[in-house]
Amino acid sequence: GDRKRYFELGAGNKEVVTVAMHLAEIHLTKANYASRSYPAGHMSDRKIRKHISTAKGYLDMLPHEDEILKITYELSVAWYYTMVEPDVKKTVYIVRKLLSHPNPWSSDIDLIDFILVPCSEMMFRLGHIKDAKYILGRAVRMCSERDDISPYIRKKAELLDHLEDLKSWEKRKGMRLNEIDLDEPSLIDVLISYDWDRK
Repeated sequence: GDRKRYFELGAGNKEVVTVAMHLAEIHLTKANYASRSYPAGHMSDRKIRKHISTAKGYLDMLPHEDEILKITYELSVAWYYTMVEPDVKKTVYIVRKLLSHPNPWSSDIDLIDFILVPCSEMMFRLGHIKDAKYILGRAVRMCSERDDISPYIRKKAELLDHLEDLKSWEKRKGMRLNEIDLDEPSLIDVLISYDWDRK
């Protein structure tokens, strides 16, 4: 409507673009928080989808693609399919995309914190412990390549603690868990479309 027309007309205006990016970030933050606390939170699945859909609308209006906002959007969708409407195939499809995404940050620690750790947690919550460990292992290897730099030494120790927690949890459960080998070709060959505006 009028809002869309306003942003389209102002697409070349730096201030308008900044506002659109800020609004997209707000909606994605709300969706992420609500999804990760679902169902204990006070937001319905429909409202979470609405936040994601609204954010996507703002992102589509931008004259250029912002890589970090794109990642934030994909994480929001993945968290939705992990916690709100669990769907392993859809989550794994997004996780594969995120794991192959070039690092838009200046530090690999940001890549670890904003992509690898969340993706590992998603796999854990879906019961795919092997993949959760695989993703954390990848993060550990990245830190090992910079083991002469203090922040990477600390991050590696933190990741190893997480790995031990996963192994302990797996041992306590004493159960066979579903496993997906993320090194194998993609489980999904085409983009899975989803109607975020459905009733």
